[in-house]
Amino acid sequence: MALYLAAAGVGTLGLFDSDRVDVTNLHRQVGHRTDRLGMEKTESLKRTLLAINPHININKHPFITVETCNQLDSYDYVIDGSDNPMCRYIVNDYCMHRGIKLLSGACIGW
Repeated sequence: MALYLAAAGVGTLGLFDSDRVDVTNLHRQVGHRTDRLGMEKTESLKRTLLAINPHININKHPFITVETCNQLDSYDYVIDGSDNPMCRYIVNDYCMHRGIKLLSGACIGW
C-alpha cells in the first residue's frame, strides 16, 4: 500500500515497525531488496518510497505499543498491515476511541 501512496503523492507517510529485513520477507514485502537484508524495515521502505517520489515526507516509528499509540494522532488515516494480533487490537482500539480512520490490511499468517 505504501508504494501506491507514495506514487500517488500522499504528502506524509508514517512507517511503524521495529523489525529488520529478512530473506523470508522478500516474497511478500516488495518494498525491500536483497541488498538491504538486516536493515531496519522502516529505513529500507523509506528508501524505496523516496526513490518512487522524492517529494513526500516519511516518518519512521518503532512498533506500536499501548504506550506509543499517541504517535498515531499525527495521521489522518491508519493502514494496519501488521501480522501481530496484539498490535492489531491495540491499533484498532486506539483508532476507534480517537476517531481515526482505520483500514485493516493485516494478515493472520503466511
